[in-house]
Amino acid sequence: MGETLDVVNASTVVDTGQAAVQLVPPPTATDERYHLVGTLGKGGVGVVSVHLDRRIGRRVALKQLRPSLAREEQTRARFLREAQVQGQLEHPAVVPVYDLGVDADGAPFFTMKTIQGVTVREILEELRAGDGVAQRKYTRHRLLTAFAGVCLAIDFAHQRGILHRDLKPENLMLGDFGEVYVLDWGLAKIRGTPDEPGLTTAHDTPQPAAVTNVGALLGTLGYMAPEQLVDASAVNASADVYALGAILFEILTLEPLHPRTSALELIASNRSEVEARPSVRTPARDAGPELDRACVEATALEPATRTASARKLHDAVQRYLEGERDLEVRREKASVHAQAAAAAVRALAAGGEGSLDARRQAMQEIGRALALDPGNTGAIATMVALLTEPPAETPWEVQFEIDKGFRRDSRWIGGVGAVIYPGVLAFLPVMLWMGVRQPFVIAAFFGLLGFCAVLSLLVSRSKIPPLGAILASMVASSTAFACCSRFGTPLILAPTALAVNAAAYAIFLPRRFRPMVAITSSLAFVVPLALELTGVLPRTLTFENGGMSLHARALEMPEWPTLALVSFASVAAILICVFVVGHIRDRLAEAERRMYLYTWHLREFVPPAARQATDPTA
Repeated sequence: MGETLDVVNASTVVDTGQAAVQLVPPPTATDERYHLVGTLGKGGVGVVSVHLDRRIGRRVALKQLRPSLAREEQTRARFLREAQVQGQLEHPAVVPVYDLGVDADGAPFFTMKTIQGVTVREILEELRAGDGVAQRKYTRHRLLTAFAGVCLAIDFAHQRGILHRDLKPENLMLGDFGEVYVLDWGLAKIRGTPDEPGLTTAHDTPQPAAVTNVGALLGTLGYMAPEQLVDASAVNASADVYALGAILFEILTLEPLHPRTSALELIASNRSEVEARPSVRTPARDAGPELDRACVEATALEPATRTASARKLHDAVQRYLEGERDLEVRREKASVHAQAAAAAVRALAAGGEGSLDARRQAMQEIGRALALDPGNTGAIATMVALLTEPPAETPWEVQFEIDKGFRRDSRWIGGVGAVIYPGVLAFLPVMLWMGVRQPFVIAAFFGLLGFCAVLSLLVSRSKIPPLGAILASMVASSTAFACCSRFGTPLILAPTALAVNAAAYAIFLPRRFRPMVAITSSLAFVVPLALELTGVLPRTLTFENGGMSLHARALEMPEWPTLALVSFASVAAILICVFVVGHIRDRLAEAERRMYLYTWHLREFVPPAARQATDPTA
């Protein structure tokens, strides 16, 4: 068997390549200590049943070699070997062995703790089937926590000089109270001792003809390391690490690392490089780069490049779990903030005072929730609802920006007026060319426009443009254009000038002054016309013999000067209108572009789910 180490000192012995498990001679007799309660299961080698231990008064699981095999020396030796290996691995994840003996017929048996639970294989099958109960009960976090415990148990066995060699989901069991067990140590190898002749697993895969020269396969295809296919007696701890990596991959993806097809195809897959990154094989399950790396390194083809030990694999999974625990805490906190945001929105929907405060609180809670958990669907839904339904009341910060924009626009239109109103003096030479009949009308017209120019200059230079100056300029300019009705007739020149002037003020003044602009400008047109129709002023238009005659009162009307004045005034009105309206359109387009840019920035800032919910192209 080779030299062994004393069990008592095993925990303090430095690994020297020898086993720390000691095999002892089997007992030769037994008494009526155990009373049969019921059978648990039967295998190819033994029968497992529940017995009552009369000495201690507890139920135990009793595994007994089949009587028909009790006299086969090799089978008997393997049975006793399993009992002693399992019994000397005193670890919480290894089912403890209580007793080892032979019955009255000479068949060996051993008793162990009765355990209840479900195997990882059964759990994975339920998860693959989409069982809702299993999905809630066996979360990824719970399975990975259990797997990390298995890694420590296997590392403990390796430190004691024992290799399991048949790790697979069927041999891992989870209890309802956090227990984790590694089962079936029947293929375990004690370091420094040879395998017994004919050793094989009770779950043998039919041996393909292509590998008859290597002897019987020890282990389970799909989980065996590539070197275990060649010579199971020569493997070391890295073979168990490979099996653990294959199990980890299956936990993460719910599909086997190697496809379960024929034995030959399984062997071929086992011996070749396979895609071991869960994120590539099943991207929808979002395994994460840390677990990708753990699977790839644990299932490397060459033992030398594989994860160094089961403990190293445990550490990799544990680091992920510690990060995941932090993520769970963040998600819980994010959920609290998301619920607070939803409550604020409900208060907002109820109306009443404080709606802006409720909206502000909701946005702040959404920000906190998304900072903790960018994928929080509740916070995203609340945010989309708020962004798509603006508040009925304007926040004071927004009103401040609106007032700031009004002051900026007022200064701009004031500057325009300071240029255009004096620019009307360009008409004076044409009027003098035509000939002046009523100088006081000309003086009033240019005097009023000069007054408007002074007011406009004042507005353009003021940090806070005085609203009274703007209104006074509007009234004075309307009166001036009413005077120009005496240049020809109220129906020519004056309506165009009044329309352009009124449009400029209506665009830039606050909405509440729009009726005042409309009434003032309309009166500037209607009053001179009414005064003429009622005879208060001499008429400038007469209708005779189906024709209309124009009788200018303030100016003479020679042909070419008159045509020049009318044409010049009409072109000026068109240009001024285009200039002012074009400027306004440019400002609106810039404001619209900025709004879309702000929206785009917001969409890029928030998580993908929120981007999709607010993306106009989706």
